[in-house]
Amino acid sequence: MQSKKKDIDEPLYEIFEDKKAIKFLDKHFNDIDLQNRIEDKYYWLSINPYKEAQNSFKSKKMP
Repeated sequence: MQSKKKDIDEPLYEIFEDKKAIKFLDKHFNDIDLQNRIEDKYYWLSINPYKEAQNSFKSKKMP
């Protein structure tokens, strides 16, 4: 499953994976849904890492 916006936006930043991330992906190579979600997150991080980081720190419990 690919995002519809991938045809529109070109990545501006390069993503480097840590050894732990590579090991995790190798461990879960059979989970296609998980790999697609991670790939989609990598894509959006490569477009605008600052916006994605800001969204990940927002708390749903506290404003």
